[in-house]
Amino acid sequence: SYGSMAKYKNAERLISVNSKTLIGGGGEYSDFQSITQLLKRNALEDLCTADSLYEDEMDGNGEEDARQIWNYLRAVMYNRR
Repeated sequence: SYGSMAKYKNAERLISVNSKTLIGGGGEYSDFQSITQLLKRNALEDLCTADSLYEDEMDGNGEEDARQIWNYLRAVMYNRR
């Protein structure tokens, strides 16, 4: 099928964002790769700019939970349309 990730046999379709969150992709693989890069860049930025004042918003070890990641991706995808 055109545009499907099924034609990529060795492509990773699941990524681990952190120790509690997995993201799965379907559809155009390049879109999944750009989302993956965006999430990694966002995680690195959060790690570098983490402040103890915001520790309550994280799960205790500086990682965002699944709901925060979903809200971030929802906003990103809404702005792309």
